[in-house]
Parts: sequence; C-alpha cells; structure tokens
Amino acid sequence: MAFLSPTVPRMRDGFLTKTFGESFSEYLVSHSLRRPVDGLDLIVDNRSHSIRRILHQAREAASNQEATLLVLDYVPDDAHGIVLKQTPFRAYERTAREGAELSRNPPASTIFFETKDDGLVGISLSDAFHKNCGNIKGSDGLIPLDYQRKTTIKIYIKWVGYEDKFYQFHLQNERKEPGPITMQKFIRHVARRVKDFVEKDAKKANDHNRHYQYRIGEGEDRLPLEEIWLAGVVSTSGGTIMPLLQLGPRRPQL
Repeated sequence: MAFLSPTVPRMRDGFLTKTFGESFSEYLVSHSLRRPVDGLDLIVDNRSHSIRRILHQAREAASNQEATLLVLDYVPDDAHGIVLKQTPFRAYERTAREGAELSRNPPASTIFFETKDDGLVGISLSDAFHKNCGNIKGSDGLIPLDYQRKTTIKIYIKWVGYEDKFYQFHLQNERKEPGPITMQKFIRHVARRVKDFVEKDAKKANDHNRHYQYRIGEGEDRLPLEEIWLAGVVSTSGGTIMPLLQLGPRRPQL
C-alpha cells in the first residue's frame, strides 16, 4: 500500500485492520475498488477534526477532474475501548472451492454505523437492541442494494476465548410488508445476535483464561451491553457477515 504521509492515519489504524489484520483488510479494500490497492493513496478526511473516515484517491485521476473519495474504513474512537480481534470466516477457505465460491458469491459491501452529529462510528449494544438508532445515518432508509437482493444472511461471531457461533436472520420483511428491511431493523437484528451470544450462548474455549480483557458472562466477567459498541458489519463471504465491535473503556487495555 502507498500512503501520503507516515503522520496520516493509515489503513492499519482502522477497524478492518485492527479487527482482521492487514492481509484481510487489503483484500476487502481491493474488493471494494475492484482492483489491487497498490498505486492508491489512502488518506483521512480532515475536513472536520471529529471525522475519522479513511478514504482513497486514485493517483491516475485526470488533472481536470476531482478524484472521487470512497470511504474504506474508520479510525476507532479510543473512548469506546479496545477493538475485538477476530479471524475472518471464509467459505471453503484453503480448499479448491474457495476461489469458485468467491466468484459465484462475492462479499457484500461493508456497512459502518456512522453517527449524525460527529462522524464517528458506533452505537452501544443496548441502544441498538432497544431501537435507539435515530443518531445513526441512514437508519430510516433501506439496507444497501447488495443486501436487498438476499433473503437471509448469516452472522458469524468469533470472540476471543469462546467457541465460534453462527446465527441467521431475514433481510426481507414478512408478507404483510414485502420488501427489504430498514437499516434500523438490520442494526437491531445484529445487536440481538451479539446480545444473545454475550448473555447466554458463549461457551468458553480451552484458552479462555488467557484472555481476561475479552471475558463476558456472569459475575465479575460480565460486560454490560452499554460497554459493547457495534461499529458496523463486514461481509467476509457472500452469505456471511461479522460484527465490528469495541469493548468498553473500563476494560483492561492490551
């Protein structure tokens, strides 16, 4: 990757790299741009100090044209705590079928839950679950077009120290109100599955005790829903999304 300056926040400072690592972050960016990321400048939108969008600008843009800036990622707000590291789910990963599956059913767009007032991303799990999504841009609109074409979608949660878990929900309304769901309903669906995982479905993995900062559950391990921040979702394969999460400011830092 090429960058404007070492002092400018880079892709490695964004949610995608902090969650999935640099290699998968580059893959997602390349998929969004429909070409390799080499030869692109990745910059941050500095028109407002509170906006932390990571954008790209093509070097080969004509001199008489203003390059279109595409939002690729956001820099996490440190006040919301540490970013939950995850390993991306890939259908048929490391098998002969992986390439064919990606061609047949490519990842959908990444969705960030950007706030209206300050341009940061993230909504507490509590607010999302209780439909308090009014401060999220586009919450009253429909889900993105590439999601509207799907009937259902799986959400994969890979939480450090716990066994992986799949959930599924519908992207289309019931028969009385046919058509794709709104973003507010989508956010609530995601929040509900994360809430279910945190409060009742999480099963400790063999290495659980090594990861105190990520612990959830009952008693001293319990992390309140108000301290879990949902920043968006990433489509890691055609029919599967994974949540971008931050764990509250009172958790031990890495």
